[in-house]
Amino acid sequence: MRSATGAVPPVQSDAVVIDYKQLCNAGPSDSALHRQIRAAASNRGHLLIDNAFSASGADIALLQSMREFFELDDNDPRKQAIAVNDKPVKHGWMPLYGEPAYQPGTRARVESFDCGRPKRDAHDPLYSSVWPDLPGFHAASRAAWNELSTCGFAVLDAIASAFGLPAKFLSERCSSQDRSTMRMLHYPGQQQAAAANEVGIAAHTDFECITLLYQTAAGLELRDPRGKWHDAPSRNRQLTVLFGDLLENWTNGCVSASGHRVRITREPRYSFVLFFAVNDGVTVAPLAQFVDDDLPAKYAAVTQQQHSDQEISRAERNRDQS
Repeated sequence: MRSATGAVPPVQSDAVVIDYKQLCNAGPSDSALHRQIRAAASNRGHLLIDNAFSASGADIALLQSMREFFELDDNDPRKQAIAVNDKPVKHGWMPLYGEPAYQPGTRARVESFDCGRPKRDAHDPLYSSVWPDLPGFHAASRAAWNELSTCGFAVLDAIASAFGLPAKFLSERCSSQDRSTMRMLHYPGQQQAAAANEVGIAAHTDFECITLLYQTAAGLELRDPRGKWHDAPSRNRQLTVLFGDLLENWTNGCVSASGHRVRITREPRYSFVLFFAVNDGVTVAPLAQFVDDDLPAKYAAVTQQQHSDQEISRAERNRDQS
């Protein structure tokens, strides 16, 4: 898939905004909602969801737990016990500058904590999450995971219907969440000018089907389908929906994956995201309704694991060679 590139200063995004209640109450024939989603995909490259957390407060509880965790000293045993650097694991705490480099020669000034889906039983072979010894952290993470999942599956159904697919086409193919990941991100503030090679996170597209992202302050920048960069809105408690590589593949580029990056800011900021990965056993390739003589298939068939492994390996090589 395309890498998001360029360093042109962004402008304020004029995004499509959908209210969570509208999304939940929508049916497969909601033409107004579908027009909004098609406009978001073709003109903006992302969409926004309002009021997803207004009732539960799960976001507020998670942000409190995140701040408590990230404020721990890096040598604190509660961080070190779940550190993933130099270990063959993907869930746990990644210290500052450990993030893979999605653009060569960049260093990401961010630390993160990653977890996967809830455990299904005592002998769940695909479960690999670890948790810090911090009261309330696990419960807050799972509450937010559940809220994001409910919202994300509704988004997937709306996208499918908007582009003429069966309503459950996407959500059924992302339902297991076996390879879905929730990331909690801390971007430390930096008062002095950043080094030329330092970024919050380098420009890239996400490897999955869609991503739901929450940020506490401005810093995320988004690329529209014409290649122009925009500041992502940072309205209170709003979710940004990013389109992923495999949605682009399925639609043969009718939906472009959302290029995005994070700049270094003077003040610290927090973000959490849930990536909606495609189920194991599903091969993604351009669907027949998006292919014709004028627009032949542009992407090879691939699985989620194949695509993610390839992209992560490339980014890790970039990081380790810089």
